[in-house]
Amino acid sequence: LLERGRPLRPTAAGRLVYGEAKKLLSALDELEQKVARLSRPEGQLVISTGLVWTPPFLPRLMERFRAEVPGPEVKRIHPGVLHERRDAPLPDAELIVGNLPFGPEVESVVIFEDRLSVAAEESLLRGVLGPDWEARFRRMGAEELTALGLAEELELRHREADVAFFPAGDSMDMMAYRCRTGQTAVLIPEKFARESFAWERGMHIVPLDGAENGFRVGVGFRRGAALSEGAVRFLEAARGFNC
Repeated sequence: LLERGRPLRPTAAGRLVYGEAKKLLSALDELEQKVARLSRPEGQLVISTGLVWTPPFLPRLMERFRAEVPGPEVKRIHPGVLHERRDAPLPDAELIVGNLPFGPEVESVVIFEDRLSVAAEESLLRGVLGPDWEARFRRMGAEELTALGLAEELELRHREADVAFFPAGDSMDMMAYRCRTGQTAVLIPEKFARESFAWERGMHIVPLDGAENGFRVGVGFRRGAALSEGAVRFLEAARGFNC
């Protein structure tokens, strides 16, 4: 199947086997989805999320979907800590909702794009960044991110976009509580930060510059999957949704 040497190249037989194997695996994947749907109650739409937390925008999207499409019951499941694939729907789910990008076998609809920002309480900023904390916070370079304990989290976010929304082990509520009480600074999309913190006295938010600090959220489904009517309508609702 392979020609020896550098670089390693497939033979004609190798290319044939590769192409046919992709078709077989795709057919097997579709078969597994059909079997999973047989055990699902009629009219139920199953959605997996990319993490153990509920994305802040998801309840609003669900509300819009239920208002437009009152028929199917919507069930949410999440991978949990034992499931390594956070970039594709779980086997018994039709759709995945979460941070982009998803895996290459998943087609996606972008719901919204945003900038990552740093949010922190004033007393923490004064204590960590010193007397010139306001100027340092506004420029928020590598030195400031490191001082606030966010440099490693931002690097993780760049490498693996679905895991660095909050420190491991923290729920969204716990993250917000620790930020409000001056225990930590957090990385959070600007829109969510302003919804969660902007009304609180002493909280400060600064968006990070650079395209690499962008943040995108979407809904995805496996390429070639036969989607239920409920899944198709959910994707339509997501396309017109303003987070």
